Amino acid sequence: KDSDVGNNKENNLEDIDKELLSKNARAIVESNKLTNNDKVGIFKNIKSLYGGFDSTDIITQAFYQSHKPLAPVLRDFYTQQYQQGYKLEYKTENLLYEFLKKENSLLELNTKATFLLPEGRIFFVKNTNNEISNIGITLDNNCIATVLEYDNVLQLHTYTELKSKLDEGSKIEIQE
Repeated sequence: KDSDVGNNKENNLEDIDKELLSKNARAIVESNKLTNNDKVGIFKNIKSLYGGFDSTDIITQAFYQSHKPLAPVLRDFYTQQYQQGYKLEYKTENLLYEFLKKENSLLELNTKATFLLPEGRIFFVKNTNNEISNIGITLDNNCIATVLEYDNVLQLHTYTELKSKLDEGSKIEIQE
């Protein structure tokens, strides 16, 4: 429940050890647990009940395992931004994006170029309607921790693989 573990005046999102975050995210995706990439419906509820992970779950769990929970940071941001009590139905990925955008901590990637991604950064895939369609964490060796549409179990993916699945006009924004 502490948005500033360690009381160093930096929230858990800013104060996270990127290498540790990456290591924990890798361990999560290499666990091969059930995914939960259904958007709505009974299958989403069933998979959720049995511990299925979606892309947002990977991020929140990796932060938690790094002893820097993300939820208190987002709760504080939400209550300050919207001047009302925190609502659980608010999508974590949208709130996280808003937080990073407000902090000027996002860069749009050139999806046509090939380069080495920095480790331990959150990224957002935005569709042609500028809506968040996926989210993940960058790992070492240009690998990423995310759940893609066809995943039944958690597995390691590459940045190249993610780019190949993008629709024309989609974009990727990454945390600085």
